[in-house]
Amino acid sequence: MPPIKHLATANLRLLWVGFFLLSVGLAAGMHLGRPAGHLKTAWGYAMWLVYLGILLARRWGMRRVALCSVGAFLLALSTLGWVNYFSNRP
Repeated sequence: MPPIKHLATANLRLLWVGFFLLSVGLAAGMHLGRPAGHLKTAWGYAMWLVYLGILLARRWGMRRVALCSVGAFLLALSTLGWVNYFSNRP
């Protein structure tokens, strides 16, 4: 198992890469393609704010940032089906 500092550095780098890709995806969705619906768009921006908060709160410590990043990922993953279901209803 690698040292905790190496894991924390990898977690932070992956958070930045994911945040950048989410930002590009949200910006592209605003300018290209068909509208995704208000609920999907709002949830995308909400998750963007959650990840921004995690990235700005690095002073919390390595353990708390790691737990928050896992929690945010699980929240996004667990609500993906519900957001898709409710945004496609007439």
